[in-house]
Amino acid sequence: MDSKFKTVFTIALVYTAILLSAYNAFLVMEHEVHIAGDNMEVAVVRRHDLLGNAVAAVTEYRDIEKKIFEYASEKRGKIGSVNETDEGLTALLLRLSVLYERYPGIKTVGPHKFLMSIILDSGARVTEARSEYNRKVVKYNLYMKTFPRKIYAGFLGFHEKNFFSADEAACKVPDLNDLKVIKGI
Repeated sequence: MDSKFKTVFTIALVYTAILLSAYNAFLVMEHEVHIAGDNMEVAVVRRHDLLGNAVAAVTEYRDIEKKIFEYASEKRGKIGSVNETDEGLTALLLRLSVLYERYPGIKTVGPHKFLMSIILDSGARVTEARSEYNRKVVKYNLYMKTFPRKIYAGFLGFHEKNFFSADEAACKVPDLNDLKVIKGI
C-alpha cells in the first residue's frame, strides 16, 4: 500500500507542479497583455493632448508673427514722415520689409514642421502600441491553445483575449480643424 500511495502522491505532486507552472505563465502573459493595452491607451491620450497643445502653440506663434509683420508694415508706410533722428529705425524697418518681401515663405515654417513631426511621431507611437498589444495577445492565445494547456486554461480561469479592433469613436485621429487651426497655415 505504501508503494501505491507514493505513486499516487508523486503523480499528484507532478500534476500540481504543472498546474502551478501553467498558472504562473498564464498570469504573467495576461499581465503583459494588460500592460500593452494600457500603453496603447497612454499613446492615444498622449497623441490627443500633444496635438492640441502643439496646434495651440503654432497658432499663437503665427498670430504673434502676423502682428509683428503688420506692425512693421504699418511703420514702413510711415517712413516718409520720420525725421532724421529715427534713421536707425528706418533702416531696420526697410531691411525687415525687404526680408519679408523676398522670403514670405519663412513665416512659421519651423513651427509647422515641428507640428508635422509631432503628428507623425504620435501616429507612429500609437501604431507601435497597437502592434505590441496584438503581439502580446497572439503570444498569450497561442500559449493557451496548445496542448496540454488548452485542457486546464479554462479550469484555471483564463480565457482567450481579443485583438485590438478600433471603433471609430475611440481611436479617431483628432481633426486639426477642430483644434482651431486655420486652413491657410
